[in-house]
Amino acid sequence: MKVIDLLNKIANNEEVPKKIKWNYTEYSYVNDTCKNYANDYEDFMSVLDGSCLNDEIEIIDEKPKK
Repeated sequence: MKVIDLLNKIANNEEVPKKIKWNYTEYSYVNDTCKNYANDYEDFMSVLDGSCLNDEIEIIDEKPKK
């Protein structure tokens, strides 16, 4: 999935992945109020600029705990 596709899903209130990886960094979806991804150090939206909209992001599946 591309960054722009993820941003469109967020803007359209569609279901989004819980965790993503972009630029070697993992981010978790905060909540539907914030509509943003974050980790312990930064939030996803603050590091984006217009040149990265076509970058690929990796969707990280959370495996159920046994």
